Amino acid sequence: KTSKAIQAAECAYNTRVSGTQTFAVFTTDHQYDSSHGAPYGTCEAYTCASGTTFSTNADTWTFFWATAGVTGNSTGPGTGCIRSPDDGTCGCENSDGTFVYGGTDCK
Repeated sequence: KTSKAIQAAECAYNTRVSGTQTFAVFTTDHQYDSSHGAPYGTCEAYTCASGTTFSTNADTWTFFWATAGVTGNSTGPGTGCIRSPDDGTCGCENSDGTFVYGGTDCK
């Protein structure tokens, strides 16, 4: 599933598919660089096994779920909190798009 104009943290933390998500690829869209919660971009979520060879691109990150059997870095872009698009405050976002200030257990 592809989702556009979302935060890297949303791509990293929120499953975007029905079924078992294995990994997601986030590509930065620089038109949103000055927005609260940046970086924003396109998230492509997958339920299949990932490949074993990856190319380097400073604007693209891959987030793996435990179901993929891959362990990677736990710091960097997209690994912080999901931020309010209005003021940058940490929280979480429910599946209906409602932002919950300070929330950590959104559904």
